[in-house]
Amino acid sequence: MCWVKSARLPVLRTLTAVTMRAITLIFLLFVFDAVACTCIGNETLDEALNSTDIVFKGVVKEIEVRDNFNKEEYELYKKYLLEIDSSKNIDSSQFITKELYYQIEVEKTYKGRTKNMIVTIQSGIVGADDCKYRFEIGKTYFVFAEYERTGRKFFRRKNIETDACQKNQLYTLKKEKELLKIID
Repeated sequence: MCWVKSARLPVLRTLTAVTMRAITLIFLLFVFDAVACTCIGNETLDEALNSTDIVFKGVVKEIEVRDNFNKEEYELYKKYLLEIDSSKNIDSSQFITKELYYQIEVEKTYKGRTKNMIVTIQSGIVGADDCKYRFEIGKTYFVFAEYERTGRKFFRRKNIETDACQKNQLYTLKKEKELLKIID
């Protein structure tokens, strides 16, 4: 009787270990899916005004899909990967993403300098749930945006980006009055 119990013990341990790994894997898959895009807190309109570089009202004129390829990042990452495994075949196409750019005609600026121009805003990667705000052509929005954060100076440049965590929203007269009340 004792021999039978001891023979089953390694089998039970193996089954338990495999089951635990499977449960852990399933749990991780669901967790990553659940936290893919999360904004921390819920900013008030006043806080949103203070935390962004540019706030304006504008009409979306065009949506453009562009290849974004950063040669410097590609070279650094390629060097890093080859240090780890010199047999890797690294191709630059792995570093190209399709990004969404919105052409927005500015009607009124509340903060920043964007008057009487069309600005291009990067907000999203094609096929990704990347927390970016999706605009629709022909609709008027309040846009809360920031200058692209890359360490470069953007004097006289229009590199602007926004995301779903900003206070971007469809234009309404009620919201405009609320915004003007805070600004004044």
